Amino acid sequence: MADGVFDPAADLPAMLELRGRVWGADHPHTNAAFLKWLLTETPEGPGSGIVSYQDDKMIGFVGVARRAAAIGDTPVTIAHGLEFMVDPDIGGMLSGRLGVRLLQKHIKRCAELGGDVTLNYPNDNSHRMLLSKRVKYDPVLHPDLYLRPLPGFRLVDQDKNAVARLAFRLGGKVGALVSSVRAKKAATGAEIVELTRFDTRFDDHWNRLQADGKLRFKRNAAWLNWRYADHPIHSYRI
Repeated sequence: MADGVFDPAADLPAMLELRGRVWGADHPHTNAAFLKWLLTETPEGPGSGIVSYQDDKMIGFVGVARRAAAIGDTPVTIAHGLEFMVDPDIGGMLSGRLGVRLLQKHIKRCAELGGDVTLNYPNDNSHRMLLSKRVKYDPVLHPDLYLRPLPGFRLVDQDKNAVARLAFRLGGKVGALVSSVRAKKAATGAEIVELTRFDTRFDDHWNRLQADGKLRFKRNAAWLNWRYADHPIHSYRI
């Protein structure tokens, strides 16, 4: 087996083949345009990944995309783990060992990219590896979000529980969002307008949101356009 850093130009075809074996060739995200958009074209710059080959066949992959967040005026760089896969033909203990090794190298790569924290959404096959003593993610939004501070993360030097508290703030109040928007629309008589792209008004809105000092994923015009207006396979109404 040979591991290395993901090179989109060289490794994407083999990664698509691996994804087809893991998730199905007919899965909508087994798509070259989608994976290129997800891993190399984010507003924060290209992501990366770790690959593992055996006899010229990709047998393992874990990707990372850059995400920006902020606590007030303090930036926080998120390394978002994506597309963690091990070839289903590799069974038993060998599959687990390969997965753990890929995750260890993934964490190192996240730190090399300047991440403060890496987060990962687990599934039934990955959660034990993510929580293992050799990988050390923590579940912060059970059971759907695991998170790990990276070396040098300045906000948790004095408090090992700070990351968990901040992650809960990131995920808080999601369920109340729709009803809140409806209530504010009814109270203000606001008009809903359909747009083709996000503009500088959304930068202004993001700047106002930052003033409350809460931890938030960045939601400026550039990010919103990437996520919704420029999505390669899904169409959104804005």
